[in-house]
Amino acid sequence: MLKMLIVDDERTTRHTLVNHIPWRELGIGEVEQADDGIRALELAKRQSPDIVMTDIRMPRLDGLSFARELRTCLPRSKVIILSAYSEVDYLKSAIKLNVVDYVEKPIDLDEVKRVIASAAVACAEEERRRRKETEAVRRELAARLCEPCSDFAPLRAALEECAPDLLRCGRFLTISAAWDGRSAEGSPTLSHAALERELESVLFGAGFPALLASRSPYQSVIHLAIPDSATASNVLKSALEAWNAPSEAARPAMFLAAGSVEESPENLYRSHGGAMQAADRLYRIGFGGRAVFGDEAPPAPFAIDALPLEDFASKLRESDPEGAALYLKELEARMRSASGVSSSKLRRLYHSLLLAAAEKLGHPNGEDEASSLWDRLQALPTLAETSSFALRYVFGLFASQSGHKPEGGTVVGKAKRFIEQRACDPNLSISALADHLYLTPSYVCLIFKQETGVTINQYLTSIRIAKAKALIADPSIKLHRVSGMVGYTDGKYFARLFKKECGLTPSDFRRAINP
Repeated sequence: MLKMLIVDDERTTRHTLVNHIPWRELGIGEVEQADDGIRALELAKRQSPDIVMTDIRMPRLDGLSFARELRTCLPRSKVIILSAYSEVDYLKSAIKLNVVDYVEKPIDLDEVKRVIASAAVACAEEERRRRKETEAVRRELAARLCEPCSDFAPLRAALEECAPDLLRCGRFLTISAAWDGRSAEGSPTLSHAALERELESVLFGAGFPALLASRSPYQSVIHLAIPDSATASNVLKSALEAWNAPSEAARPAMFLAAGSVEESPENLYRSHGGAMQAADRLYRIGFGGRAVFGDEAPPAPFAIDALPLEDFASKLRESDPEGAALYLKELEARMRSASGVSSSKLRRLYHSLLLAAAEKLGHPNGEDEASSLWDRLQALPTLAETSSFALRYVFGLFASQSGHKPEGGTVVGKAKRFIEQRACDPNLSISALADHLYLTPSYVCLIFKQETGVTINQYLTSIRIAKAKALIADPSIKLHRVSGMVGYTDGKYFARLFKKECGLTPSDFRRAINP
């Protein structure tokens, strides 16, 4: 809300304005008044009003002289002249002082409201512009802190002007934040800028003043001031807990990485370097996790020559998609524990593996296809997604072989039996099914749909609805108990699903069965 100051030596005018203008509707939260220019100037220096309405002719200090003095100490205040005089000389002086408007006496309250509303809009626009300019400077400072600086004094002065909170503590830390910017089904994706605002608010609420800079789409660098007792690990833990707490905005999963704690903002570039190295571990850890530079175990030996690649080659020669899928799942597990190995190296390994698979199965890639495959692998942010992509890619190679039909009968038969036995368990999931079959969820979904023509969830729904029909047909069973008996914890959702599948509500179905 804005602050207003009314300056007029006529008490009646001040009283009318204070008591008959709907200030809060106009965005004014505080209204002060003074009866001459001297008192008004003293009050303005204490209150810093956004808008000032002043009479011209007043004792001790007239309105124009007051406005001139006000301009020197509060240049952003919007001045409105209020006077019974409209001489040209007064108007010329007012124009020179950048007065925003002029209201003649006797006052018209509607006119006063219009003028004040216009001044309030101008204040809001100026504040938005000022914040935008300040934010641009803050981001430039954040980017400069990522690099060594030979003369830090000018940078420190700029920080004291635009980010004073960052200098209030004696210890500093740089972290990297990465978000999964892809929208989950049914939920909108926040823009990168909106996510940064959310994170800055979360960090401030957790007690960490922050200075942000965008690094790439859905990745940002954040410089923090932290208490003496805080560690990098504790900061990340607190930030993730606050981020994952219930909120009005739909926040996507976030990965945080931290560099070293530094004793001076001048050394934040070192913390930034460590944070960037730790950020590479997003690939193996995944969104929702965190990593601190220097806290990982010593690099474990990991070389392509040590992998049982001949096992994979034999699965390809034997046209054994299930065996190939199991190999890829084991490879993912080995890569996940490969500390000290860059994400680029792991992606290169998958690239070589998939090119070799295509060669073995009679689909050699040319230079353009190999480059396209690499681009697709680079676009996958995590190891889990890369593994799923590799599975789909290899399965597609099997499926496209001349005259070959994927042999999934055994897998699908086992899957059906598992679903039928546990259909009423509300915790039954595709992950649980995949674990039972020792296969990846992606592969199980793919081969089930290929063999049956329906998805796993569609098949599970059909089993549950069939069981529900049998229970609903029994009048001794209360209708409200049926949903829980067939694996649904939400009775309203079950009722909607039942009507969608059967064309009748559960109660209508019972009446139709038992007329």
